[in-house]
Amino acid sequence: MKKILKILIHFFWKRNIHGLSIVKRDCNIARTSRVGPFCVIDGEGGKVTIGERCSVNASSWIGAGMSSIKIGNDVRMGAGVKISCSHHNFDRTDIPIREQEIKNNCDIVIGNDCWIGMGAIICPNVVIGSGVIIGAGAVVVGNIPNNAVVVGNPAKIIKYRH
Repeated sequence: MKKILKILIHFFWKRNIHGLSIVKRDCNIARTSRVGPFCVIDGEGGKVTIGERCSVNASSWIGAGMSSIKIGNDVRMGAGVKISCSHHNFDRTDIPIREQEIKNNCDIVIGNDCWIGMGAIICPNVVIGSGVIIGAGAVVVGNIPNNAVVVGNPAKIIKYRH
């Protein structure tokens, strides 16, 4: 019984990646960073890089498609954050959206010392500067300069940190 308990503790609490999370191919997560339960991180043919001392909290999803996601050091993510580099083409009306190609050349870069609030969504082709705070539920569709505080859908700058 003690041995089973020891294995369970190691599996669920002592690793930097929670045992109920899925980290697939093409991912580089620093040893000092932590991934909470029920997360999915997938390079999907591209690459996901997560820097030092980051935390990805429960039920977050990070998918690079054929692109890359680079997350700096000391980044904190609340539960349910979604970061995706790919999206569907929908320009043509003569064929269903599901049959149109997926756009994949859409890198995302997140600077150092950022805080991404619960349920925020980071869309493709975005560069987020260092020191940025993204409010809970915000939808980031454009670049954000260093030390900005953004909220809303689409995310808008409400102030700067000093």
